[in-house]
Amino acid sequence: MKLAISGKGGVGKSTVAGTLARLYAADGHRVLAVDADPDANLASAIGLPLSRRSEIHTISTERKLIEDYEAMLEEVLGKLSPENHHLAVGLAVIPEKIRGFGHVKQRHLTAKADEAALLEQFRTGAPVLLKAAE
Repeated sequence: MKLAISGKGGVGKSTVAGTLARLYAADGHRVLAVDADPDANLASAIGLPLSRRSEIHTISTERKLIEDYEAMLEEVLGKLSPENHHLAVGLAVIPEKIRGFGHVKQRHLTAKADEAALLEQFRTGAPVLLKAAE
């Protein structure tokens, strides 16, 4: 079953969605609750503890990450050469390091640090400081 809830602001969409998600889950159903609202109040409505809410990224944040990654790829492709190919490969696999559940935020921070170091090496032609690709 798929269910979408929409309406004007302040009418209780998150409350209704959260209540339904909790009821279906309590009934033994597997539930995936997606909050596409920039205010992102569904986590509160389903009872997610405040300590876990910081792990949630809004869709607008994810879109910005995708835009940044696409811009970086355009730059890399424009300057690609045999000498920096291994760095380009290392940059291209960064998203694979972020996938998964659990401590995704920490993996994201580590992967972004690797990406920044590889991109700096790519831009400057500096000696390889990181292992670019496995």
